[in-house]
Amino acid sequence: MYINMIYQDSQDGDIYVKNPWDETIQLSTAERNFLKHFLIEVNKGRHPDKVEKLDTVISNSHDSFFRLPLLKGDSKSAIALNGLGSALK
Repeated sequence: MYINMIYQDSQDGDIYVKNPWDETIQLSTAERNFLKHFLIEVNKGRHPDKVEKLDTVISNSHDSFFRLPLLKGDSKSAIALNGLGSALK
């Protein structure tokens, strides 16, 4: 994912994916297709009751569908990713 595909909300600090259904946002065709697929896959888990019409629901929705599912890492995730030595630096 590239920096031009996301933005950080100044009020809540959360990171969001730009709306690929909004034609006024400058994204390439490949970026739009990727983001549409990504958002549908992420939101299948969030909204299993709406899976069959997620494309329509997301394209007409508010920001909660576009929020990136990020969690803050802790020492365990740092150790798992980079090994104990780098986590202790």
